[in-house]
Amino acid sequence: MSLDKPGTTPYKCSDGTSGSGVPNFPVITGVSEESGSAIYSTVDGSFKSGFIIKEKPKVLFTTELVNYSNTTKNVFAVSELDYLPGHPEGYSDSGFALLSVTQCDGTNPLLHPPEGQKRYSYKSKVLTIIKGGHILETR
Repeated sequence: MSLDKPGTTPYKCSDGTSGSGVPNFPVITGVSEESGSAIYSTVDGSFKSGFIIKEKPKVLFTTELVNYSNTTKNVFAVSELDYLPGHPEGYSDSGFALLSVTQCDGTNPLLHPPEGQKRYSYKSKVLTIIKGGHILETR
């Protein structure tokens, strides 16, 4: 995470908060069991944007590993970065924002089926988009 820039929260819930309490940290890169990725441009690189950092950035690296079995496991976390020096002309700064259908419920934004349920649904509470921008990826 970058310690030099604020997190990205482009929305507000009807109560004026950003919801679930899970902060949108300024994530540079990461890996997780929930799968997926966070890209800061289009896959083909044609959209001119990226996660812009200072020349001498303050960054935080963190990890949490939990093995719920009694079996020893090898774990490999791999992150890939493409780096361009400076701030290329015409490039916009990008960020990562977590937004879930349960975001404004104050519950865990990571969706999992309720225990024992084969059919279920979620309905979002009202939220307002407060910053303009482009959505580069969803999952």
